[in-house]
Amino acid sequence: MQLADKPLEPFGTTILQMAVPTQLSYKTPLVFRMIKELEKRHYLPEGGDPRVELALDEALTNAMVHGNKLDARKKVDVHLFADEGRWGAIIEDEGNGFRPGALPRPGEVAALFEDMGRGITLMESILDGLTYSPKGSTVMLVCKRRAEPDQVLAASEAAAEAVAASGDAAETSAKAGHARARMEGSIAIVEFLDKRVSEHNLTPVRGTVDTALERSPLVVFDMRRLTYISSMFVGFLVAVSKKARGAGGKLVLAGVQPVVREVLTAVRLDKLLQFTEGLEEALALLEEEAEI
Repeated sequence: MQLADKPLEPFGTTILQMAVPTQLSYKTPLVFRMIKELEKRHYLPEGGDPRVELALDEALTNAMVHGNKLDARKKVDVHLFADEGRWGAIIEDEGNGFRPGALPRPGEVAALFEDMGRGITLMESILDGLTYSPKGSTVMLVCKRRAEPDQVLAASEAAAEAVAASGDAAETSAKAGHARARMEGSIAIVEFLDKRVSEHNLTPVRGTVDTALERSPLVVFDMRRLTYISSMFVGFLVAVSKKARGAGGKLVLAGVQPVVREVLTAVRLDKLLQFTEGLEEALALLEEEAEI
């Protein structure tokens, strides 16, 4: 993250410019529109990139929640632009900004439990440039043109296709919900049934997880179907881990797709949580915990 010493200016050609009300219901459609515009112009691979989607989601969430404090009377200005080799977005809120010196230091385990700073770390890991105005109420995101899937994205797409082709696809959300919980001995398993978890389905997911935690503080999240997690879900993982630890248990993530693992590692959740390749390994790990 850098601090600009002059006003942030767009480069190249404008792709999209608009102001949106400070309502979270506007955020996801706007992110999807920005992704589609970049995809159409071959700045992103066909089908987009969930990491870029997450970076835009985080920037808009920060502007609406932390900047404008969800004050519907205030707006968020968005400017999307690009030149031959890169695209950029300037996002400005009407809030009071923030002081970078007040953010937790990245890498400190205690900082993992702080809401502040996690999103900036996440965006920095995804983007090629992240610059804030001195006040902190305007941010510019810059990313190089990436028209083809990289190794991580390709691996995630292949893994998702393998899950679908295995015949082990979940029931539709309408029939089974967004997640389901079951017990395996003294261990609670939460299986995610959607490909995406964001604020749109996080509330029912939270209810399923709360039920699982009531049964046991030893919890496995079966995440093999997930190809996108929002910044809010990252915070949710931290909260669940803290609650499980407080009850003498542990949260383990099983079957994390490469693109999701990259995001969680970027915000250093690999220091807080354990990842396993599959469910059996996660169960074996927690069975050892139960015996201690």
